Amino acid sequence: MSDEGQLPPQKAALAIGLVIVMGIMLSSMDAFAKYLTQAQTVIFVLWGRYFFHSVLTLGFLLRNGSLRFLRCNRPGLQFLRTLFLMGATGNMYWAVSHMPLGDATAIMFLSPLIITGLSVPLLKEKVGIRRWVAVVVGFGGILLIAQPGTDSMNAYAIFPLFSAFCVSFYMITTRLLAAHDSVETTTFYTTAPAAILLSLTLPWTWSELTAVEWGLMATMGGVGALGHFVLVLAFSMAPASMLAPFSYIHLVSAVAISYFFFKDVPSSTTLAGAAIVVSSGLYVWYRETFVKTRPS
Repeated sequence: MSDEGQLPPQKAALAIGLVIVMGIMLSSMDAFAKYLTQAQTVIFVLWGRYFFHSVLTLGFLLRNGSLRFLRCNRPGLQFLRTLFLMGATGNMYWAVSHMPLGDATAIMFLSPLIITGLSVPLLKEKVGIRRWVAVVVGFGGILLIAQPGTDSMNAYAIFPLFSAFCVSFYMITTRLLAAHDSVETTTFYTTAPAAILLSLTLPWTWSELTAVEWGLMATMGGVGALGHFVLVLAFSMAPASMLAPFSYIHLVSAVAISYFFFKDVPSSTTLAGAAIVVSSGLYVWYRETFVKTRPS
């Protein structure tokens, strides 16, 4: 859907709302990963996240007894999308195991700017100057939170940067697949190949877990399954470049979780940066929902 002017405002608002919900869910999942990687290897936690995600997704898709979701028109692109997601998740989990959740998420949020840039040549979407400005302003807020040059920007900061590029290509491929495969098909192939690949590492990474840790792993899978179903649905409804700024809510919720659960107190610059990020997202929402429908 490259012509954003033809997108009904109600549909745009719903797609934006879905992305906001997804951001909160995924930041919660990163918090579970941060807790679990304090005692477990990143690869094992990554396996648990994808295994339970895949099991829950499979159970949901089999509720009608149909296997039609297994048929995909672009298997190569589906597998590539899975690898992008696995790369994004693995790099992020490695990062949060060594640095504050809010800082890692801030660095990872280079991705909306990358997505907006890629959506022009790859998706042929039109991005107006005002949205470009809003995204750049939001990126400025991220820099204010990350504070390059401070102690928080340590050697592990490279991992959320890698995650940002993986997330960007993951979202672009999600949008490309929307025209070829159903939401159910793309949801299944989001994690099933990754779960199979990571299961091959279990002889070397398996670890005994407590009941609480198993519960957290299962919860990660459930949150991930629902969150990515919401993502696929949102990107089937609206252009990637329009939705990208609203994924900043993931950052805001990550900073809040980092404060309340890991005692990482945000600085005044972090709060100011979060305010800039939210404001830029709200401006884009205003442009898309109200300005385009205003009588001339």
